[in-house]
Amino acid sequence: NARMVDEQEQTVDRLTALNALSLAVTTARLSTDEVMRMTIEGAIGTTNGIGGGAYVLGRDDQPRHLTLHLPESSDRALVPQLKKITDDYIEITDGDIPVELRGHGVQSLLIVPVSGAQSTLGGLWIGYSYPVIAPAEREMVVLYAKTAGAVLENWRLFDQVSAAHDRLASILDSTAEGMLMATKDGRIASANDALTHLLGIPNETLEGRVIADLCRHPALEANHEHLAEICKAIRCVARGNCPAHEGEFIVTAPVERNLAWTVLPVRGNTKKHSASLLVLRDVTAERQTEKLRQDLANMIVHDLRSPLTNMMVSTDLLLKQISGPLNSAQERIIQIASDSSQQMLDLVNALLDIRRLEQRQLELQSRPVELFELVEGVFERTERIAGDRHITLRNETIMLPPIIVDNDLIRRVLQNLVDNSIKFSPQGGEICINASVATPNDLPPNHAPGRWALVEVADQGPGVPESFRGVIFELFGQAPQGKGRGTGLGLAFCKLAIVAHGGTIWVEDRPDGGALFRFTVPLN
Repeated sequence: NARMVDEQEQTVDRLTALNALSLAVTTARLSTDEVMRMTIEGAIGTTNGIGGGAYVLGRDDQPRHLTLHLPESSDRALVPQLKKITDDYIEITDGDIPVELRGHGVQSLLIVPVSGAQSTLGGLWIGYSYPVIAPAEREMVVLYAKTAGAVLENWRLFDQVSAAHDRLASILDSTAEGMLMATKDGRIASANDALTHLLGIPNETLEGRVIADLCRHPALEANHEHLAEICKAIRCVARGNCPAHEGEFIVTAPVERNLAWTVLPVRGNTKKHSASLLVLRDVTAERQTEKLRQDLANMIVHDLRSPLTNMMVSTDLLLKQISGPLNSAQERIIQIASDSSQQMLDLVNALLDIRRLEQRQLELQSRPVELFELVEGVFERTERIAGDRHITLRNETIMLPPIIVDNDLIRRVLQNLVDNSIKFSPQGGEICINASVATPNDLPPNHAPGRWALVEVADQGPGVPESFRGVIFELFGQAPQGKGRGTGLGLAFCKLAIVAHGGTIWVEDRPDGGALFRFTVPLN
């Protein structure tokens, strides 16, 4: 009984000492050397050891080697084992103990790993003056080593997180874009100064606050509607329920700014949504430049229309020989001038209509239209140019039911596509326009439901490289090859006109060579 009482008292003393060590190393900012010194001292003092040491990696990834109560170099032979110990513990007795330690009275050695939950940082050893180590002593040394390992690993992780946070903060502070990161529960994890500056609420700390605080900020009352949309997107994206969102709004204080915003998902190591990132960008200068460009284009276009109209009226009067007869050479020259004037007027009208279509200011005059008759009219207009190059024009749309479209817009779409095909077709080639009632398999992904006509304009030219099939439909976008560079307006107009009807336009390669332009328009 006396022995049991003595053992229990020793156990209490050991646990008390271990608890004291744990409190000391977790509440004080100690160095690696100080933590390991306290660990070795504690393990020696509570288990009757005569000396001990450790070899561990510090917070800076530099090795630390300590020996207490024995000569510093006495455990040199143990360092290889301390560096790479993987067992729960190792007990060494008799002749396996290094000579220097035996010379100082060490009859048994206990080596245990200093490890945390994720990594082993080194090893701890305690030497005893007797040959058999009691289980309680061994368990106590293991507990000391685990405590030290957990503390050192936590500090290393904390340093890594702090360094990452500092890098992120440095990046956020150095960018002109406003950035805010929000967690799944709607709390702001970080926000840079650029964001509060753009919103007009400088010198405010948003970190740690909830997203709702930003939405209901009193200084942003005029923009509560836009902020509510942004905050809703932040929460939705952070939870993984929505894709990326974007938009634009205007703030008026302290100065008027156009702000474009984007909310992007942030994914962790598991590739799952773990947060959302709001990016706020000042696009005031871009919008002002765009407006100036539009105003300039509109001014030039409007100023061109009047002299162009006069030129066309004049050439028309000459062709009708109202002012006197013309010989065949004069008539041909005036016809060329009339055709060129018409092309220039079409270009001017395309510029105007592109702007109106982009701003959704062009009201469609939709009605039932026979596509066959529309195509015939386009072919009549291009027949002379096609004939000069011996290009055959084929209209295979006779079987299509009436389409519901703006007659003038779709005529110009067909005209642009046919003109484009003539430009790139070889001598003696063929251009064919075909149409059919589209089936679900004919339509591209995400196409609007309903009854659609699929119209195809096919030529025998070089085709369009796949990398440029999206570019050519953008304003002033052109493929880098082919004969005769255009203005880059025709296909941009086609896309906007077809989209205004709810359809889609795209280009493919024909199986036997050439380009195949396809677009959809609504059916009756």
